Amino acid sequence: MLPAATALPNRLVLMPLTGKPMFPGMLSPLVASPGGQTATVDAAMELGGFLGLVLTRDPDAGAPAPDRLHRVGTAARIVRKMNLPDGGLNVFISTIARFRVAKIMDPGPPVVAAALRLDDTNVDSDEVHALARALISEMKQVSEGNPLFSEEMRLNMVNIDHPGKIADFLTSILNIDREQQQRILEQLDVRARMEQVLVFIKKEQELLKIQKRIQGELEEKISKSQRQYFLREQMKAIKAELGMAVDAKSGEYQRFKEAFEEQRIHVHIPAGATPKDGPSAGITIASALLSLACGKRYARSLAMTGELSLVGDVLPVGGLKEKVIAAQRSRIRAIIIPQANQADVADIPERARRGIDFHPVRAMEEVVEIIL
Repeated sequence: MLPAATALPNRLVLMPLTGKPMFPGMLSPLVASPGGQTATVDAAMELGGFLGLVLTRDPDAGAPAPDRLHRVGTAARIVRKMNLPDGGLNVFISTIARFRVAKIMDPGPPVVAAALRLDDTNVDSDEVHALARALISEMKQVSEGNPLFSEEMRLNMVNIDHPGKIADFLTSILNIDREQQQRILEQLDVRARMEQVLVFIKKEQELLKIQKRIQGELEEKISKSQRQYFLREQMKAIKAELGMAVDAKSGEYQRFKEAFEEQRIHVHIPAGATPKDGPSAGITIASALLSLACGKRYARSLAMTGELSLVGDVLPVGGLKEKVIAAQRSRIRAIIIPQANQADVADIPERARRGIDFHPVRAMEEVVEIIL
């Protein structure tokens, strides 16, 4: 018999996921929008505080019918929930086990189902443990030098002692299609699951090799004079972005040029990035480049967000509340924001604002005064 702490309730409230599936063994935040999602969380609390996280068959589905939900999902316990000013909920969940929908008991909304817990098979063998070591070793090669993989991710990767959970964790951080992730979620045989994940790691390694080869070939084709020309043009573009005059003889320009020349610095926004994420990082990217040019670092406790126009105006951004909540968790003590977003600060929960100084700015020159 399963311990009471991990047994699933007789009636499990289902929460549809339109993005990607979630995997067992993780602690994660979940934002519930006002209306249907908050009602789903409330219903789950009434039935013992468990949610059944299931992927929708259609990624654009709003409130899908039960037959448009995958039958295998991940059960999670609601650890904590906080009310948000817009009527939504910030829910912290601990995912505990895979499950299969045995029967729809209430078509909802919210959908309520009888759930059958699914446990891993083929867990303990020499081949499985050898595969676990191979996964970690191969993944280290992918993560080294990749800024998308934080130190926390690397530590989590090597500290997980269960082979099935290693495969689950790596699946959750790799760039894998949602339906392919769902197939991995549905795979109960740990050895087969790890073999599936290993294939995706190998694919990622091949992409990195191709990327490095293409980059090397391009660099070989660019002569020193051509490289200097491009550096001059990059400097002009950055100066224009900051709304500053361009002086190719200035010490700042020379330091900037030398830094690019010696360190082969490239600014790359991947094509797969979320469209709304690029503009809000405008002043951050410009400040990083300016810091490099001047040889000065700004405080680690300082964060910033703001779109930057070609003439140096700082334009408003969306999602300020979520950015401030994330900054609070990262122990940020000062945030530079667009002047046009100052009114939005009042809508941020007082707990998230506590201990943070907000610096509203209209132009990049004001940002420069703060960071340098």
